[in-house]
Amino acid sequence: PLYAYLERTSHLANNLYNAGLFRCRQLITASKKEQKDLTENEKKVIKEFSTAFPDMKYSFGYASLDRVMRANHNPDFFAEGLSKQTAQHVLKQVARDVKGFFASLNAYKQNPSAFMGKPNIPSYHRKGGLSTITFTNQDCVVYSNDDAAYMKFPGTKERLNMGKCPVDGRLKDVNAKPYHNIFIVHLVFDDGKPEPVMQENPERICAIDFGVENLAAITNNVGLPCLLFKGRVLKSQNQWYNRRMANIASKQIIGTTDKFQPTPESQAVCVKRENQVTDFSRKLCKRIVDWCMENDLDTIVVGNNPGWKKKSDMGQKNNQDFVQLPF
Repeated sequence: PLYAYLERTSHLANNLYNAGLFRCRQLITASKKEQKDLTENEKKVIKEFSTAFPDMKYSFGYASLDRVMRANHNPDFFAEGLSKQTAQHVLKQVARDVKGFFASLNAYKQNPSAFMGKPNIPSYHRKGGLSTITFTNQDCVVYSNDDAAYMKFPGTKERLNMGKCPVDGRLKDVNAKPYHNIFIVHLVFDDGKPEPVMQENPERICAIDFGVENLAAITNNVGLPCLLFKGRVLKSQNQWYNRRMANIASKQIIGTTDKFQPTPESQAVCVKRENQVTDFSRKLCKRIVDWCMENDLDTIVVGNNPGWKKKSDMGQKNNQDFVQLPF
């Protein structure tokens, strides 16, 4: 029942993201030009910022974007059906993406060899597409009774039935992520428990070696029996997924030069595979952490392998098995 509501809100968030990023991109490109070389779009955006900041300097930060959108009565920011809290989170995401771009650019200038190529300006989201939505705890309310827990979204009478989901702590925020014709809703709670104390001098250590046939091989320095987790389940799930997707794609594009377009059947296959892999991976992680807690281990060591999947050269079949595992 909530799908139409989330889809509409996601469209509005997508439009606002592109509107905010458009203004940042125009300022970035305009900063490299003389006044006479500015495009009409760049002149328009500079005028918007000058109107909002007549006597002040502006930046690419959230505060500047928010002020410009309000001062110019931007229709995407004030769109009906998009709560102000959600709209503000969209602009904060734009600001984070632009800030990350400049940070990457500075790092690239200092050490180009650490990158695959020069960082690019953040890209627009697909026109007419969907974006992840963030709701605050001022907009969403969770309440429960003996039978189930429910959550109220802003601007709709529909409720999210969470069944027997335990509600423990204070709701911080809610994210709704579009994924293959469904929405995945994440609720973030603060349970009020203190942060764990970090061990400054590791003493009881375990080390994990990742692989394909053996997904995780775990040893330790305290004499405990080692652990070995097989990777056959994930391999089997990925092989099933690849065969199904190949069959679906071949039916659609066989005998043509067209690119494959997702279908309801292919999207259902993607969702099933994602659920299977996520379920297996999280249970594996929980098993490892529980084992560490049971044996009073204070540190987990794993390899640092930046770009290891990009440089993988083990043959087509082995590459496919390795790259699709969510290490």
